[in-house]
Amino acid sequence: MLLVWARAKVFCHLNGLELVSSSWWGFHWGALIRREKRSRLYWHYFIESSNLSRWMTQIIGMFCKKHFNPHPAVVNIHSSTIFFFNKVNIEDDLFLVLRDHREFVVSAIYEQLHPRIHKLLQHKTPTVISVHVRRGDFKIGNMLTPLSHFIQGIALVRNFLKEQVQVTIFTDADLSEILPLMQLGNISIANEAPDIADILLMSRSQVIFTSQSSSFSYWAAFFSDALVVIPSNDWQKKICNSDENLRYCEVRWKENDSAATDTMLQALKKYFQLS
Repeated sequence: MLLVWARAKVFCHLNGLELVSSSWWGFHWGALIRREKRSRLYWHYFIESSNLSRWMTQIIGMFCKKHFNPHPAVVNIHSSTIFFFNKVNIEDDLFLVLRDHREFVVSAIYEQLHPRIHKLLQHKTPTVISVHVRRGDFKIGNMLTPLSHFIQGIALVRNFLKEQVQVTIFTDADLSEILPLMQLGNISIANEAPDIADILLMSRSQVIFTSQSSSFSYWAAFFSDALVVIPSNDWQKKICNSDENLRYCEVRWKENDSAATDTMLQALKKYFQLS
């Protein structure tokens, strides 16, 4: 939903239009049936559009031309047209139309947050390293990022920093699924919080390890100024433009790969020189 909302928000910003969004919250039956740790209700995550605005949009839409999922660029606006955004994937590159508007999207998402999320974030302190271990529905038909990837990656960063820096794990896995990771020392699982709060807290870390193909990971990276370590076989080739955000850096890394490790060490050196 964040991808749909962000594209619509950028489109409205560029064209001087009002955005009316459908409800963010609702039951996601798949998560309930699979008994996932995250119910994905999304209740009180964001400030919602009013019911009156939604009803008016539906009524007006009955008499207007509809344009679905336009590219977020300035267009010739006709008063008799309503623009609808309802597709998650409109290109193979999820962030293609958002990268050039990153600062706007980041600012807009914080403005959209429900006050209770702002309050939660005020009482949470980010750690140097955040790791997202995606399991849940990914255990059915998706390639899981192995724990060895995170274990070796954390060791690499700690060895570089010459310090046993604290690590926070963000995960929907059961503890039994990540025990080898938890045995590293000075490592903890993030306290249960709404997903959007976890994404934003994760984004405030200095080093982020993502899970392959996870939009949760992608958004934490997009909102961050971090060194983001992405599995080398992730299908999403790029998240942000590092040339516009000098602190931000993406590294595609593979465990037991000397060339990839050399690249990561160079990125760590550059990143922490700027810190």
